[in-house]
Amino acid sequence: MPPFPIRSFRVTERRSETFETFTIVLEPADGEPIFAFKAGQFVMVHLANPDGTPWAKAAYSIATAPCESMKSFELGIKIHGDFTKRLSELKEGDTIGIQGPYGAFFLKEDADRIVFFAGGVGVTPLRSMIREALLCKKPMELVLFYSEKNRSAMAYEREFRELAAAHSTFRFIPILTRESPEDWDGETCRLDRAMTERLLTDWTRGRYAVCGPDAFMDCVKTMLMDAGVDVATRFQKESFG
Repeated sequence: MPPFPIRSFRVTERRSETFETFTIVLEPADGEPIFAFKAGQFVMVHLANPDGTPWAKAAYSIATAPCESMKSFELGIKIHGDFTKRLSELKEGDTIGIQGPYGAFFLKEDADRIVFFAGGVGVTPLRSMIREALLCKKPMELVLFYSEKNRSAMAYEREFRELAAAHSTFRFIPILTRESPEDWDGETCRLDRAMTERLLTDWTRGRYAVCGPDAFMDCVKTMLMDAGVDVATRFQKESFG
């Protein structure tokens, strides 16, 4: 990784997205401008011991679009393990170390259509890309297949529905694999080729991007290969544990 300096960022807001995911909003504590980044990239988060010595670090994707991150940016985080538990306990005014940005998984603006596949909290960098494309009025069609086990675990559902209602170029396809609520209007089975072909036409167009658990990403890649997509040139993936 490039030798980016570790900068101090202040927590300005913490909000729950689901029972197991939350968002923290961060702004520079040094008063300097936020670093430039591309939609989809990630940062290294550094936490310290009470005496100020380094404790641990971990990578998290930026959830907001560059065009809306002039003064602050957001990280979307799933509670899993000691590090994320520490993050979930942060309060407004607390400071953490941020290093970056990193990553080659970012919005490709040369496509007339991008189809996104999100598994769980892997939706975070895709949210950044989608918001960037929509807010900056990029001339492209966007489709998001977002798979979760339960509706209570689906982060940003209301936001994606509102974006789809406001932008004719964005289509949101939510998928639940372990429940079927009475008021649910999305899909209720695992993502597979039959579902995708029913909802998506013309596989030869544009690009495909996926983020989520490794098994989910492998399934999507195989599905695209079977459909004749050239994954060497039209497919991106980002591991997000």
